[in-house]
Amino acid sequence: MTIKGVKCQKCGRGLYSRARHDFRACPCGSGLAVDGGLAYLKVTFREYDDHELADFEVEGVSAKELYEDWRSGKDQYGIIEAAT
Repeated sequence: MTIKGVKCQKCGRGLYSRARHDFRACPCGSGLAVDGGLAYLKVTFREYDDHELADFEVEGVSAKELYEDWRSGKDQYGIIEAAT
């Protein structure tokens, strides 16, 4: 499955949001964050105005499983370590 996300310019991680209200901040502290869900991505940032929208491949998981991961609080798929 291909999902829309944002690549953090500070650490290279890929961030995406699995569901509405799944606010995800990059753990490196850059201030980059995403929200909105798989169908709509809202990007917010503080320090780094430079950000790169990207498509990330998630293998072996469905959109429903991503949503359930968020809803159950397991956070198995919350952040992708993006390959550059």
